[in-house]
Amino acid sequence: MDNLNIEYIEGFAVQLVGYQTWAIDEFGIAQCYLIEGETQAALIDTGVGQGNLRGIVDKLTNKPYIVINTHGHTDHIGGNDEFTDHPIFMNEYDDNISHIERLSDEDLTKFFKKSFNEPGFYGQKIYNMKRRYGKFTYNNISEGDVFDLGGRTLEVIETPGHTQGSIVLFDKEDRYMFSGDTIVSTPILIFNGLNSATVEKFHKSLDKLMSFREKTDIIYPGHYRRPIGTTYIDELWELSKMIYKGEASSSSFDLSHMTTEKT
Repeated sequence: MDNLNIEYIEGFAVQLVGYQTWAIDEFGIAQCYLIEGETQAALIDTGVGQGNLRGIVDKLTNKPYIVINTHGHTDHIGGNDEFTDHPIFMNEYDDNISHIERLSDEDLTKFFKKSFNEPGFYGQKIYNMKRRYGKFTYNNISEGDVFDLGGRTLEVIETPGHTQGSIVLFDKEDRYMFSGDTIVSTPILIFNGLNSATVEKFHKSLDKLMSFREKTDIIYPGHYRRPIGTTYIDELWELSKMIYKGEASSSSFDLSHMTTEKT
């Protein structure tokens, strides 16, 4: 991420990264994106749900907007309960991990404290450790669905891997891909406790993304460095093939700040 055009609003690092496209960095934890068309806008992911994301979005656009979740993990749907008066969309294969209103006080405290270990985290003074999630309802989305924002469209690509219900959004007009956690500049987490698919299934998802590669100039991921290039698709495709075919050697890696599963 460069440091041009960044404005800090209520702790969020907000950057105009493309035509009518804003990246909203939630304290170094998650990247949300606001995409505006001629008639409406779309908010992609709502982060952990700390701070006043709703206020930021309402300052950036005066158009009606929808919320689209790239998958059902808490750090991507945590702010959904701020937007229950707007249509929310998510793939139903992540329904089983999306009911964050059921999390216990103990689990939430552990989850929020885990954020403090994330590289680049700067939200200690903003976090409300007593934050509790409200219920939200969503509309199912699936392969090939298209959101028309007016002169700009977002196409849904189902990409099971990181989770069973992961999706990528393709902006054909601007040649952008919004990848959630399907493609990021750090390790792709595929573990039992995350509602993940198999590595082979993830590889097949990357097969689909390969068909969009020549139509895409920039990828906007759900975490860390942004934007990233399409070479990440090539590299993940090759690596995932090696893993599921048993051609890759294994080694330990410290991901304790991201998961409690043995890595």
